[in-house]
Amino acid sequence: MSKPASDNTIKQLATNMGCVINDCFPKLINCINGLSKLEEIHQSDGVENNNYYDYKNVLEMHSSVLYTIIEVACSFRADFYSNITIEKRVNLKYIVYITSEFFKSYLNLNKKNESLWNSVSEHISALNIVSINSDITKVNENISRYKKLYYDKDKGNRDITVHYDFDLCKLYDYLVNISEGNEAQRLCDFMAIVQPLHNILSFYSSVIVKQVQVENTSTLSDSLFDKTLSDNLREKLYPLLGDSLQHFAYCLDKNMHTYSIVEKLPDNIKKTLGNSGLERIIAIRDYTKTAILLHYIYIDLGTTIRGYLQSETYIEKRWILIRINVIIYEGWKKIYKQQPNGDKSLWEQFIYAPLILIEDEAIKEEITTVNFLLDAYKENKQMEEIRHKYIHLREHKKNNLPDLFNEILKLNSYKELNKSLDFLKLLSRIIKLNIKSMQIAVEEENNINRKKLQHPFNLIKSKILESNMPEDKKTELLNTIEDGESKIMSIFE
Repeated sequence: MSKPASDNTIKQLATNMGCVINDCFPKLINCINGLSKLEEIHQSDGVENNNYYDYKNVLEMHSSVLYTIIEVACSFRADFYSNITIEKRVNLKYIVYITSEFFKSYLNLNKKNESLWNSVSEHISALNIVSINSDITKVNENISRYKKLYYDKDKGNRDITVHYDFDLCKLYDYLVNISEGNEAQRLCDFMAIVQPLHNILSFYSSVIVKQVQVENTSTLSDSLFDKTLSDNLREKLYPLLGDSLQHFAYCLDKNMHTYSIVEKLPDNIKKTLGNSGLERIIAIRDYTKTAILLHYIYIDLGTTIRGYLQSETYIEKRWILIRINVIIYEGWKKIYKQQPNGDKSLWEQFIYAPLILIEDEAIKEEITTVNFLLDAYKENKQMEEIRHKYIHLREHKKNNLPDLFNEILKLNSYKELNKSLDFLKLLSRIIKLNIKSMQIAVEEENNINRKKLQHPFNLIKSKILESNMPEDKKTELLNTIEDGESKIMSIFE
């Protein structure tokens, strides 16, 4: 049996990945700038059409490889630095998304049997360099192997990583079954594709970059303000968020246990309950669905904020800020927007509608305020754009990576951290409101059950009162029945 990696080994792996990030980032900048300059020259007819498309494809392919290597390294470094189980699992789930999105966008053949890598490899192979062509053959073999082992099976998990899912059992099972060992093996098999791709493309992209004269040797780093902010928040906020993550993970497990009770009921119990009984239980259970998603989103965002606070480099922090925007948008959409099947949003159906009608003025004021805050996210078009470009790096042959990269550089750390903390606080407020709405739903169900149980007692008492038996006997029987009724009704108090 293999032993877990030692602390020193983990530290060395994290350091190595940090070096990979620092090495890839300047090259990514050159590729992105090269694409922009190439387009500018092409528009002024300074590059022959054949060369333009070949050069463009090489730079686009190499920039996507560099971007993906950086993102995978950032996720694994966050995992290495995690010391909380739920936090490690959340970081690891992004590995599936990152690798699947890259494979789908750049390696997998479309309906026309085309891929960007096919176009690039055909261009490079035509140069007839034996060693390079041999490397291309090996890469293609590794692509075929990876497709069978991972990509063909990853579609569902890729989607629920960023979009979440209304199938809560699928969402929960995926999270709790993530294995660091399995994801490390996935990373090894994935790097057997992207590292050789990087090596093959490096020479060609560097030549193109020099030809269009955009090589950039400058470095980017945190401002003194950003560094001071991170240091202060790391000291104060990092441990508090860790405690919250563990508490919310416990709540998630507890809510999930409650949610899955219906499916685990024995058939004879389901038969006794009948369709109407099961429907009422499911209606109550649906309030738990909202609680589960709220806790899941909180854990996702809390983990990402801790990842930012633990990050050591400007580059890692930029990537994490993008993920923060994606989580907030997807979480808001799942809570506040209409459900895919046309039903009202979870917010409106299970929280706003039940609570806005109650007489408690404090609750009414809170529900109105939270509704206003949720509605305001509709106006945040930048967040929606970032989310769209992140999820669709390449869309109908349109390369969204340069635009996403520019967004990465423009984001203001202070504003983004404030935005993420504001949304965490908003989630906590919604969770409290959801608890109140669940209490109301349970009380309503209890009232229905009270009336149903009281009905036979009332019939019996009516029969006794209408009977011809002596009054003292009537009183004795009524007292006995009311005593039994009182004990049964106490269950619902």
